Amino acid sequence: MTNAYTQEELGRFAKKNGMTLTELNILLTVNSFIGREFAGTTYNSDKNTITGFATRDKHPYLGIFWDVNDTILGYQGYIDAVGFGYISQGAGSSINAGHSLGALRASNLVARGFASGANIYSLPFGNVSETGVNTTLGMFDPVNGGVLGMLFNPFALLVDSNVFPYHSCAENYGDVCAR
Repeated sequence: MTNAYTQEELGRFAKKNGMTLTELNILLTVNSFIGREFAGTTYNSDKNTITGFATRDKHPYLGIFWDVNDTILGYQGYIDAVGFGYISQGAGSSINAGHSLGALRASNLVARGFASGANIYSLPFGNVSETGVNTTLGMFDPVNGGVLGMLFNPFALLVDSNVFPYHSCAENYGDVCAR
């Protein structure tokens, strides 16, 4: 549902700007690789984890621009440059933890067959986790839609994410996402 809706809206945006959806996605993908080169990655190969917004290893806060870019790709079910980094370094293994945007990346990697499974935390609202993905949602986490996230992932584990700002990984989901 989310992928089709996202692609429909992006298709309108692309057409309005004189492009096809394919051309827009090519630009987004190229930009994703530029972002990984400039701002770094959120994939930690030693821990086999993928973290979310503002956690890139070179320039975390400047990387937010590319995090938005990669979210647009992720909501369509596409693999971004961070995901391709996982493929080149750890393909096939189960991802120990994906948080937020990292959860979206991990779920897409499992869906495409590049990871055998994943443990994900705070999958962004509107996305459905794949078979083979253990999903944990925060009851008050705005990124996963709080308890409403259960509408899209009824078999997810719902935890009491009551430490403000309700989304931070370590405080609400444990140390699974530490870089």
